[in-house]
Amino acid sequence: MKTAIYPGSFNPIHKGHQQVIDLALKLFDVVIIVIGQNPEKGPINNLKERCDNIRKIYAHEIDSGRIYIESNQKMTGRIAKKYDACIIKGVRNFIDFQNELEQASFNRVKFGVETILVPSSPELSFMSSTLMRELKKYNEE
Repeated sequence: MKTAIYPGSFNPIHKGHQQVIDLALKLFDVVIIVIGQNPEKGPINNLKERCDNIRKIYAHEIDSGRIYIESNQKMTGRIAKKYDACIIKGVRNFIDFQNELEQASFNRVKFGVETILVPSSPELSFMSSTLMRELKKYNEE
């Protein structure tokens, strides 16, 4: 069985995240969404709300055992190794690519884990949880 983990804060989940999850479901048997806590990203939703939001969108895949949700504070590579999984990450631009490439290289060397980088669709290249939180702050959803 081929497994991918998709780590992120998902605070909140948005269409860019969904694009990566939808692709992962086409490529892998199981997708484990790993919700992390990033203190640099101000809270909009607590952990339970983030899990609930993902469950609402992917209820069928969760019920069928294709998607699992996990909260974890461990290093992404360590989690991927635990599940014998590949890491899948979205990239919107060159800066994302450069940062994710460094992490992918580290996870390959340190944990023996591979990473797949997924470029976003052009219409979603500006999307981020930070932008979503900003829009909500100004009631501009």
